Amino acid sequence: MTEVKIQVGKRNKVSIICPQCGKHKEIDTSRYQGKTEEHKMNFTCDCGFTFEVSLNFREYYRKETHLYGHCDIVGYRDPIEIIVENLSTKGVGFTTGIPVNVSEGDMIEVEFILNDKKRSLIRRTVIVRRIINNYIAAEFHDMKKWDKDLGFYMRP
Repeated sequence: MTEVKIQVGKRNKVSIICPQCGKHKEIDTSRYQGKTEEHKMNFTCDCGFTFEVSLNFREYYRKETHLYGHCDIVGYRDPIEIIVENLSTKGVGFTTGIPVNVSEGDMIEVEFILNDKKRSLIRRTVIVRRIINNYIAAEFHDMKKWDKDLGFYMRP
């Protein structure tokens, strides 16, 4: 089934555009907000085409990626290889190839290369916010520092 992803803004209204015919319909999303960060539903257009709509209620747009990099963790002699699974202007989610000894609140260094035309190098200190097996969700530490390469890359 075709999936359409939509970032929900502050006004809680989105325009759903049918991938088959291009017709759009505006809906109020407030009844779905607060349950989860993402809500999925099936939508049938007037043309008869049915597709899945994924409403993203996160404050910041999160882009799914598959970028290679590494992280430096205190207590590990060598950098740990990572795959950046998703990015936002506020943080990063990545997996490690091996289990690592980190805890929520730890600060680590991550480095990866964007797959943009410039192959921009991103090197940031992050704070670990959530750990699920080998997946680490982390927030960028220095939010005052604006990275224009990352900001441009994050445009939907």
